[in-house]
Amino acid sequence: MDRRDFLKTAGIGGAALFGAGKISVAQEEKKPVEGGIQKYNTLGRTGWRVGDVSMGGGGRLQNPSIVQRAVDLGINYFDTAPDYFPASEETLGKALPKVRDKVFIATKMCKFGKYPQHLALHTPASKYIQCVEDSLKRLQTDHVDVLFIHAIGERPTNDAGEKDVERLRDPEMLKATDQLKKQGKARFLATSSHGPYMMAEALDFAVECGHIDLIMPSWNFMFEMRRPPKDEKKAALKQKPEELRKVLDKAKEKNVAVVVMKSIPPIRQRAVPEKLEGLAAKDPEEKRRARLAAVKWALLSHPAVCTLVKTMKTVEDVDFYVSASGQKLTRRDQERLREYASAISRSYCLTGCGECADACPKGVRIPEIMRFNMYYEDYGHERMAMEHYDGLPKSCTAAACANCDAPCQAACPYRLPMKTMLAQAHSHLHYA
Repeated sequence: MDRRDFLKTAGIGGAALFGAGKISVAQEEKKPVEGGIQKYNTLGRTGWRVGDVSMGGGGRLQNPSIVQRAVDLGINYFDTAPDYFPASEETLGKALPKVRDKVFIATKMCKFGKYPQHLALHTPASKYIQCVEDSLKRLQTDHVDVLFIHAIGERPTNDAGEKDVERLRDPEMLKATDQLKKQGKARFLATSSHGPYMMAEALDFAVECGHIDLIMPSWNFMFEMRRPPKDEKKAALKQKPEELRKVLDKAKEKNVAVVVMKSIPPIRQRAVPEKLEGLAAKDPEEKRRARLAAVKWALLSHPAVCTLVKTMKTVEDVDFYVSASGQKLTRRDQERLREYASAISRSYCLTGCGECADACPKGVRIPEIMRFNMYYEDYGHERMAMEHYDGLPKSCTAAACANCDAPCQAACPYRLPMKTMLAQAHSHLHYA
């Protein structure tokens, strides 16, 4: 099933499969690479031809040979950040200078150090510029192709009560990026969001505002495969998948590039054992095939999607994810994804949902805690997750959940056992 057939199966206008300026550097015509990237798409109004599978520099990228393997297989979009600590930018800087005119480098406007190091609202333009110049030194290049305003919506507001979306129109940020563009040190501006707050709203503003060329949302098959129970109480809820799909529709119309992330929902710890039959229990290879199916779904699910970014920690990871490039989504793939969804549907907290955000009368920051626990359980970033959790005000942690009647559970449109999940998160994340 190719993109055209996929969208035809999905329904008119790209509805859910499961029911519901030019770059100045010359670029050679991109062709399929034998054993590598099979499909290249135009990256919105940047004009760049980008492979449908791209490399993410998170996950403690420190081995230049992994980057070289990606280049050899035709990957030409590399995503990094100063706070992909300790050496993501430096590693790319060792590997990419010889092919600089053939690759597209995206980095974030933030400080160097352990994630997150986002620049706060009202940061002086000079600080933005200094951070980018430091990135250029680590990357061993005189320019980056796109600068990201990083991770909008990790918090609803700053300490002064200003909405996080204001970072997208911060005059100091815009002054800095304008100067960097004039100096030839940056070409385009982008933003990313994986929520848990205001993901669709922030990305909608990004598409509409006119000064952002690329957006990067979380986007995976669980946005489409799982619907809230049908009852009157939840009928009036805004459905996050529908909101986000409308943003993608608008991005396509306005030629704003879409690069997706978090395309594979975590399964390592979240699968319900009795529902793993046919997915992993009988044949471990089925788990790998299901992951590839998730990648193919993300690439084919909407015509606005130009590429997806995957963290690649090993050469084997590069080979594995590249094998999904240009591939069709088969009927068996669809069955795998249904099995996958069934296995995690009672424990997967949908990235960017946030419906429970205001449900706790005690002020527990539920969406943030669930995200930290995802990094702990599923990504193996235990220390980072615990540090983030420790940074929350004590009154906002899940310590308050033990003797609660769990109004958050009633607020969850997917009927997740929030009280149990929050207790488990607290046991993982708090320092004893």
